[in-house]
Amino acid sequence: MILRYSGLVIKLDADGNGRNFSVISIEAVSPKWFVAPKIGVGATLEKVRAKFGRTEKPVKESGLEKLSYFITDGYANFYFRNKKLVRVIWEENLC
Repeated sequence: MILRYSGLVIKLDADGNGRNFSVISIEAVSPKWFVAPKIGVGATLEKVRAKFGRTEKPVKESGLEKLSYFITDGYANFYFRNKKLVRVIWEENLC
């Protein structure tokens, strides 16, 4: 199931009965949605790094700078233009 809101897309996966849902990915492109306290679209690169830790330098992808953070069950990708956050994609690995 996919839920769409202005500036936010949430993908859900159902159990075998199609009743109990789990969030498998979230994509935010609007400053009205926060991915962590005080971290949302518009946050600075340094603010994201201070909150989530230092990783390697951002890599270029589709004209944006991308920081990736791997977590136990998936990853979070933060995309920046001119050192400002413009997109966040968090995804859970189901296997």
